[in-house]
Amino acid sequence: MLHVVTIALAQQEDLAAICALHLRTWKTAYLGVLPQARYDEVDAQLLASR
Repeated sequence: MLHVVTIALAQQEDLAAICALHLRTWKTAYLGVLPQARYDEVDAQLLASR
């Protein structure tokens, strides 16, 4: 079955959701690799500010 996918350019109002998704996947991928303190200091607001 063929599915149609539409890709749109990200807008400023998408920033918070994109940062939250990035952070959630980053923390999942690096769980147990980095010290817990490193995870605790990174949040979605920090990512959004970059």
